[in-house]
This record gives sequence, C-alpha cells and structure tokens, in this order.
Amino acid sequence: MQSENLDKLFKGMNTFRSQLKQPVKDAKNPFFKSNYVTLEGVQNAIDAAIKGTGLAYTQIVKNDDNGNVGVETIITHESGQYLTTGVLALRPEKATPQGYGSTITYAKRYQLSSAFGVSSDVDDDGNVGSGSFKTQAKGNYQQSYPQPRQQVQQKQVNPEIATYNSLFNKALKTLETDKATLKSQVTEQIGKMFPNDTKSEDKLKHGIMILKGLIENEANK
Repeated sequence: MQSENLDKLFKGMNTFRSQLKQPVKDAKNPFFKSNYVTLEGVQNAIDAAIKGTGLAYTQIVKNDDNGNVGVETIITHESGQYLTTGVLALRPEKATPQGYGSTITYAKRYQLSSAFGVSSDVDDDGNVGSGSFKTQAKGNYQQSYPQPRQQVQQKQVNPEIATYNSLFNKALKTLETDKATLKSQVTEQIGKMFPNDTKSEDKLKHGIMILKGLIENEANK
C-alpha cells in the first residue's frame, strides 16, 4: 500500500541514503561463526541518518490463526505521503515467548535493513526463531543443529518468485499495460527507493512490494 504520490518521500529517501553510515557488525553468532548488526544497531543507524529528511517509520506486529507472526513496516513523510512494505510472515519453531520474540526481532531487523538499505548480514541469527535449526538448551545458551534435508527443500522452492510472477501478471491486467512498460516502472521505483539493492532476493522482495502498491492504487481510483 502506498500514497498516490511518492515524489517527496523519494526525495527524502535520497537524502537519507546520502547521510547513512553503515553500522559495524559487532554482534556475534557463535554457532555460525558470523557477525551481524542487532535490531538496535539498525535502528540507531537509521535514526542518525533520518534527521532532516522528513521521514519516519513505524513497525506493526501481526499474527494469524496458523501460528505465524508477521511484521509490517510503514515509511511516512511529513508531507503525508507513505509507503508500506507488506507483511513479512514467519513461523516460530516453538510457540513460546522466546520463540515469538526471536522471530519478531528478526523480522523487524530484516524489514528495516531491506527498506532503508542498511547492511546487517549475515542473518543466520534468526534461525532459532524461524525453525531452520533445532535448538537444545546447554548451560546459559542454546546450541543449534542444522537440518540439511529441510534446507535443501527450501532452496528448491522459492515462493517469492511465484508471488512476484502472479502479481506481475495481475498488474498487467489491472493497469492495462505491457510487460516492458511495467517492468521498467518497477525497476525505476526500486532504483529510486532502494539504490543500494545488489542482491536479487532484495530486488525480488521490493518488486513484490511495489507491484502490490500499483495494484492497490489502481483499485482505489
């Protein structure tokens, strides 16, 4: 979902990008031997660069009857223009406060990093909450054990590609345009909003977000 016009928000985002200083990956995941930026570190980097841009953001936590928990990020501009990322829904491995808390924190950090172009990789620390790894208590921490079969299945199936293709075809009919024009429009908006996107998975997620916005805007006319 997005406002009808986004020019002022895009201008604010461009200013933000010029002021952003990438945070240091100083949090350590001992089981995967990788460093990452905590949610607080991402928020601090954004708060420092957002000054004077007219931008602000808020994050809403949602859940459903199937045990999934999701986070939606809303970026606003002082002009009244706004843009939402859509809901990033994940399923905690265990329906416990710790499981939900880990998953929510991961979703918040991932969405903020993606929306504002903050480099917070490597993001293996979310595996405990999302269920990619099983955990076993040991002392004052949790030890993680990989599940190779589950990981292989995840690599073989990428539902986001199917979602993008479905939305793209729907947008073609809704907007009554051609593939080349729509592709150019999506690519242009990604370039303006997320100029630091280099990974294909980030471009895919942002493409889905933009297609949803185009369809909803046309439906509200």
